[in-house]
Formats: sequence, C-alpha cells, structure tokens
Amino acid sequence: MEQIQNIEQLIAEAMKISSKDERIAFVMNYFLNTVQYNYTYLFVKGYAQERVTKVDAGFRLAESKLNKEGITRVVLTRDITEGDSRIFRNILKLQEKSQGSYEMFKNNLRNYIKDELGKHIANNDIVTENTDNLIEKIENDLENKKMDVELNEKQYSLNYDISAILIDYFLNMDTNFPPKIKNGLINNGVCGHYTDYLLPIMEKIGVEAHKIQGTSEFPHAWIIVNGDQGYKSIDLTRAVAIRDSFLGIPPEQTSQDWLYSDIDTMFDMQSTRTITKIDEEELPNAITHENYDKHEFNTIIRNLKNRKKDDIGEITLKTFLEQGLRDGISSTETEEAEQREQTKERGVTKDEQ
Repeated sequence: MEQIQNIEQLIAEAMKISSKDERIAFVMNYFLNTVQYNYTYLFVKGYAQERVTKVDAGFRLAESKLNKEGITRVVLTRDITEGDSRIFRNILKLQEKSQGSYEMFKNNLRNYIKDELGKHIANNDIVTENTDNLIEKIENDLENKKMDVELNEKQYSLNYDISAILIDYFLNMDTNFPPKIKNGLINNGVCGHYTDYLLPIMEKIGVEAHKIQGTSEFPHAWIIVNGDQGYKSIDLTRAVAIRDSFLGIPPEQTSQDWLYSDIDTMFDMQSTRTITKIDEEELPNAITHENYDKHEFNTIIRNLKNRKKDDIGEITLKTFLEQGLRDGISSTETEEAEQREQTKERGVTKDEQ
C-alpha cells in the first residue's frame, strides 16, 4: 500500500476492510507508527503544575533577573498563592543562580528539564527532542509574550518573566500546547487531543465510539469502540508511552495490549485505573477494577447512546444510572433490560415474539 498522505486516504483504505476489528486495527496501527506524544505538556501539566490550586489574580511589576546585553528591564511577574510546585520553585532558583545571565539560565534550565524527563522516559532521543522543544518555546515566550500597561499616564509593552510564563502555561495548557495536525492527520498531542481527534475518525469508518475520562497515573482520557465482539478500549496514549520506553509500565505489557483491549483486561493491566465520565456524562460512582461489570457497562453505554427513558415508569436516564450504580443491578435484571432494549430497537412488541 502506498504511503498515507492525508486523512481522506486513511479513511478510504480503512473502508476497504470488511471486519470492524481489522478496520480499527488498521487505523490505530497507523497512528501508533506516526504520532508523537507531547511530553513537554506532561512536564508542565503533570509534573510542574503538581498541587497548584490558585495563582495571583493579576500581574505585578518586577525588575528582570535575566538581562540580555546588560540591559535591566521591568517585567510582569506572577506567583502561586495556594498549593505549590517543586519544579516551579526549582526553576526560579535556577534563575537566581544564573547571576543575571540569560544564557547561563537557559543552559541550566535545559539540563534540569532533561533530567526531570529522564526520570520518566528511557529513550534519550525523545527526552532531548522534547527538552529542546520546551526550551525553544520558553525562549520565544520570554521574548514575545507581552502586555500593555499604563505607567505615569504612558503606555508600555512589558514582557512576562519566567514565573508569569509558567503560570500562563498552567492556566492555558491547550492554547500553549495545541495538537499538531497536518493534512487532517494528527502527528503530535496528548491524551485529550488523541481522544477528541479519534472520535469522528471512528464514526467515519463506521465504528461506534465513546469518549472515556478517568484516571491512570494522572487524569486521563481515551476511547472505547464497539467492535465485532462488543466494546473494547483504545488507549493510544498508553500504547505510545510503551513504544517510547516510558518508565513504570510493567515490562510484559506491549503497545498492542493497550491499543485494542477488552475493558476488563484494561483494568487488569492497570488496577488503579478509573472511569468517571462517559461522553462527558459524569457517573455517580467511578467504574473501577473492583466494580466493573460488563453487562452493567453495556447498559450504561446503551442508555447514554439512546437517551431513552427506561420502560419502567418515568425514570430518567440520570435517575436510572444513579440507581443502578448505587444499589447495583443483578445479572438477571441487566439481561432482562438488555433484551427489552434490543426488542424495542428491532420494533418487536411482546405479543409478536
């Protein structure tokens, strides 16, 4: 097969495959082989932001501690007011130790970011590439992020300092670290980007898909799809992480294990994983390794998908979900409910059976 040039070609090639499972595998293996994970996003959101819960509402004026060509400048700064971040504080310490030298700070910061990423990723090329990308972004933002302020009845355009830059990253992650898409094909992003991107792609290749939100090591997003044998989990992020030699994942697990797996297998592979939202619908109780039940899960998906009232009284979907997850649904009740739903979908009444 010729190299895929755009999303239309990928979809067209996928639609030549009759089996849904094989169609899904074709698309997902394409992305596993081509997409990159934005570990700079993970460094900022997952590690640097840490327990930060509140920041300064506005900016303060300060004398720049990093001066180019010996010129002292006034800059805009911000600080954390609730919570804290080890990495944020360490970067500010690097600034203090740089004795006003911008180049010294940049080199020290590069080494620090590389060391931090290296604690989590064994692939040195990926660590170096992501470090260089983040240093380039920080350098550009220190030079170009500005705000107009009025001082003594005059307008001045002032740069952000490093603390204001980092806090801007915390507050506006998706603006500062957007996905990269070329010719309709995503080639760089994080879990939320992958998820939002894959949902319409699955629809275009004739596969029902749902957005899942919950937790892995961090807040996480992935999708489930309705394949030839029922609902399966697709976690492109985890598959890419294994490909990239991300540390902490059991060595026996492979990218293919996470690229397309049974949901109970997913929980077995990571017992701390949770599902808290399906298609943006917040569940009354998280689905976990301990309480996952295939029949109950299918019932929840069916009700979310169809947005129908249960045929017992006037129970709304929200009430039905809350009651089912709170009190539990027996296997017999679940099977009966599934049979009723399937009967209604076929348009068959009880008398006609």
